[in-house]
Amino acid sequence: TMNKTKNTPAPDAGQACVSNVYNGEITLQPHLDLPVSPQSLVNTELMKGITTDQIALSLLTHEDDKYRDESDKLMSCAENIQLTNDGKVRTYNRCKRRLCALCSKIEADKWAKIIDRATEHLSYTLLHDPRIEGLDQAVAIKLTLNAGQTCHISELKTIIKDVLHPSWPSMMSITAIKPHLLGTLRTTEIQSSRLHEDGTPLMNPHIHGVILLKIPTELHNEKCSIVRSEKLELFINEITLTLSYYWKRAMRRKLSKLGLTNRSVSSCANISPLTRHTSSDLTSWLKYCTKGAVCSLASSLYKEDYDDTAFRPISQMWIAIERATKGIRFVSSSKDLKDAINCAKDEIKRENEDKQARPDATERITHKWSFTRSKYIPETMWDQPIDKPSNHRVRAMMTIASKM
Repeated sequence: TMNKTKNTPAPDAGQACVSNVYNGEITLQPHLDLPVSPQSLVNTELMKGITTDQIALSLLTHEDDKYRDESDKLMSCAENIQLTNDGKVRTYNRCKRRLCALCSKIEADKWAKIIDRATEHLSYTLLHDPRIEGLDQAVAIKLTLNAGQTCHISELKTIIKDVLHPSWPSMMSITAIKPHLLGTLRTTEIQSSRLHEDGTPLMNPHIHGVILLKIPTELHNEKCSIVRSEKLELFINEITLTLSYYWKRAMRRKLSKLGLTNRSVSSCANISPLTRHTSSDLTSWLKYCTKGAVCSLASSLYKEDYDDTAFRPISQMWIAIERATKGIRFVSSSKDLKDAINCAKDEIKRENEDKQARPDATERITHKWSFTRSKYIPETMWDQPIDKPSNHRVRAMMTIASKM
């Protein structure tokens, strides 16, 4: 049956407890501060639902078998999960496809942990942090860069691979910053905009990044703090203006070479120093940069009021993104920042290995994905003929047909 629950005695009068459902059993948990629907489960269910019911269905609309195979992998991602007693969700058999909103969100969470550790491994002191003897002082420049106006989905791959990505390493080599460069991080994000006149979405591919620069030696030797502060501000302003000028010029050249001459690049570069050059501010910006390309777009689309008539342009968009992002690196780092990130990854990997080696580390499935209800349900309530019927993909195709 669909309601496999056990009778549980009523709590004593005045007993503070939370009633919860695990494995289809209603249990009383008097000492556990856990809501009936933990936010972690809500978040996981949301991203899994977007992947299954929007992104995977979008790929099914393509006649090429390789897209159907990709759709199958997205649909089968994290069908089984464990909801632990502390409200955390453990996913099993993830697809780890870059077009999966759930996997993208999980990767973003991992990056947030890495960034927290990475700033502890930097071999320099940020300007407004307490000075550490023997370490150089550095400032951070944050960047948001695009190729000008929004582009048609047919141009998405070209803009990312032939315009944005090649321009980043070239900019890192310009004379104004190369002698001062300590490290960089670059991430790629894609957002959708209004619809084109042909009904397809316009896309906004862009780069978020940070450049860490060593303060010139002559500024360290300046004894007057006021003069030093003025010279430092001038140094930073010159850097930001030079970067902005370079990026705009690079965009004009590359777009012209591709025959895309009708695009304005006047506001393609948003470059500024951190408000405060501290580890905390740097961490916040790096977390924003690594928030997840696909999950960010998926979340923004979910918030929009898309009815069934909008499914065709959305499906075309996800197919275009799959083509455009194949083989690219969403996150790239260099020099000292790359070393710090690698140190943080190694630390976290060792800690995870220690946890897995503990004899009390148990894994068990508590919830399974219902394809017919588009939600996770307790494992003991899951019934394959109902929740994953053999023709569930045929049903998905029928859903598509009704929306197209």
